[in-house]
Amino acid sequence: MATGRLRVIRDEEIRINLLGIDAKQDVWAERARFLTGGLIQVVTRYPALMPRRTGLPQSTVTCNLALMRENPAFQGEVLNNMGRTFGLLSQAATEIERYEAVKKLIEERTQ
Repeated sequence: MATGRLRVIRDEEIRINLLGIDAKQDVWAERARFLTGGLIQVVTRYPALMPRRTGLPQSTVTCNLALMRENPAFQGEVLNNMGRTFGLLSQAATEIERYEAVKKLIEERTQ
């Protein structure tokens, strides 16, 4: 799509739908960064609750469940992150339905 070859598709409805899908790619990349940024911040903000050990090949995080249960600020932040995650997953499900609809449209019109 980035090469401008969509004009070879004569079906206007398919072309418009494909352009809409292409436009969403950058949005989803940004949403993924937003989501993972929040998860990383929880580990950084609550080091006593989630101690990290760094090393090769990767860092590991352990959880102190007793302290987590006693910390309402931590619980609130985790719930906030969960809400964002579920919201993004819901949006992703809607986008998948849209991709499936475009796929079906293409299949119907190219047989």
